Amino acid sequence: MLSPVPVDILAFAVPVATANPGSTRAELRKGPYVAETCPVHVEDGYVIVEV
Repeated sequence: MLSPVPVDILAFAVPVATANPGSTRAELRKGPYVAETCPVHVEDGYVIVEV
């Protein structure tokens, strides 16, 4: 991406943990959050979001 203003980019080391030691696959856990969805469709090149 070209920008007229210099952009600072930082990299951070982060740990990755799995639910079971020795497993290479993470497991999903239920949480307190719920995703709200709404109908979406395309008309003549426009994305229509119904709320």
